[in-house]
Amino acid sequence: MYSTDSLPPANLDATLGAAFVGLSVTLFIYSLNVGQLVLYLRTSHQDTWCFKSLILFLWLLDSAHVTFITMGIWQYTITSRGDLFAILRFVWAFGAQVFAMLVGNLIVRYIFAYRIWKLGGRRTVAPLLIGISSTWSAVMTTIITIRTVSSASWGKSKIIEFLMFSGSAAEIFGDSVIAIVMTRLLKRFRTGLASSDSIVQTFIVYSVNTGALTVLCISLSLITAFALPHSFVSLALYLIVGKLYLNSLLGTLNARSRLIAHPEESIPLLTTDIEIQFSDERDTMNEDCRQVDSP
Repeated sequence: MYSTDSLPPANLDATLGAAFVGLSVTLFIYSLNVGQLVLYLRTSHQDTWCFKSLILFLWLLDSAHVTFITMGIWQYTITSRGDLFAILRFVWAFGAQVFAMLVGNLIVRYIFAYRIWKLGGRRTVAPLLIGISSTWSAVMTTIITIRTVSSASWGKSKIIEFLMFSGSAAEIFGDSVIAIVMTRLLKRFRTGLASSDSIVQTFIVYSVNTGALTVLCISLSLITAFALPHSFVSLALYLIVGKLYLNSLLGTLNARSRLIAHPEESIPLLTTDIEIQFSDERDTMNEDCRQVDSP
């Protein structure tokens, strides 16, 4: 959740410059998501059409997110060219991108909550914590966006500051629960065989990535919102968060599919530099993959 005080209109490096950097990183991750989506649709024979349709819907939201960001920056740089005070005004496209990101991230978090419920023997404590924290964060973000759009200004009040802190804390808590609980649950599937343990390790790394990267970006976004109130640095970081959830989900699904089809291959993880090597022990591979599968 981002917000800034009255922005100095002449400081374009810290405002539009930061927004352009955020857009560039967002477009790069979006291109990875497109590649991951194509790979998923080609290899996800074990998933139902209902789940595939949900993944396609998430990609459409991801595309809308990028479109609205581009429209917002276009409004500042092209439509309002020469009007430095236009940066002070909150354009509707940035409000729209928040809602596109909000719905997509909420669905992905619910999917991870479902996976935890499934792997955890249908225990409900952790999934409920994830669901409640995710919903709370979504409500806080919605209130902030509506108030900001209504005022047509980037300025923040004490109420907005509280909502930002509360929503960000809920996001950090929920993502931390996902990473910690998924790691603990997946470790139970280790058998001592190199092949099956490599599968488990792959899913553990993806789970940690889901939490660690998003927690880092959300934390930095919150810190810069207060430390650099006259810039769009916080906005740029928050734009990136919107792409990390879908990237992690698609990466996990594709790793599962490749491990089932080619257990001897190494699977590169797009969100890290780690590469897990797999041996030729295939006797128990497919059975273990099905146990640790995604929904």
